[in-house]
Amino acid sequence: MTKKVTLPREVAEAIEMYLGEFGKKTLLYTFCNPKTFGWTPKYSAFHKLDLDTLMSALVNGYEIEKSPEEKVREYLNETERCRVNADTSSHYQFFRGRTEGVIVTLNLLGIQIEGINA
Repeated sequence: MTKKVTLPREVAEAIEMYLGEFGKKTLLYTFCNPKTFGWTPKYSAFHKLDLDTLMSALVNGYEIEKSPEEKVREYLNETERCRVNADTSSHYQFFRGRTEGVIVTLNLLGIQIEGINA
């Protein structure tokens, strides 16, 4: 079974823009010959990949890497689910403390994340 490649958001967006304008064959040609047809700085992000990774992404598909904010939001959603389903008050307090710890830490660092502390 083939595995999807995980790409940084900027690389995935550059690939999607390029494919929308020129298609896969031109993308591969341009990747291998960057000074030729279709290359502009707005597509330069996909040149951060090596050829094998690009080919795997095009053939097997890819996922976009989660941003740090998305990772924190996902962590807190899972913690909240566990808190709601806690079977004892000590488990409830444990998960509540995890949530509060993350929010306090974000506030101390001056980081605002929409849906969490912003």
